Amino acid sequence: MQRFMPAPQQSDVSQQVEGDEHEFQALAEARDKRADALADQLAEIQVMGLAVEAQIIATAVQLGLHNKPIGILNTKYYYNPLLEMLQKAVQEKFVREDHLKVVVSDICPENLFRKMKDSNYKAPEKWIEKLIEKNKF
Repeated sequence: MQRFMPAPQQSDVSQQVEGDEHEFQALAEARDKRADALADQLAEIQVMGLAVEAQIIATAVQLGLHNKPIGILNTKYYYNPLLEMLQKAVQEKFVREDHLKVVVSDICPENLFRKMKDSNYKAPEKWIEKLIEKNKF
């Protein structure tokens, strides 16, 4: 004895398709939100990586290991957060203002090269020794 399922009614099929469309739309929106969140996280990681590199360069400058200008091509103002972080480091006295003068930035490559060429940065002499002498007990 064979059992047959009754054929679905037209209204049942259209309701199922309509329900699938809403579910698909909800899944697509959730996917887009996750993609946006991931893009934000990747941008934060990239800026953190730049911050670490900036700290390494700042250390090299402070120790007198690097005295040539550091050029930052700030296309579409992408590196503004990094430049602001460096300014904050000076304000918080983590980096000396004299050392920050080694950083040159511009939005135009030609202007950046000109600024780097015209830079006359000289590392402060014996600043570490003076600091040690000043803070002796």
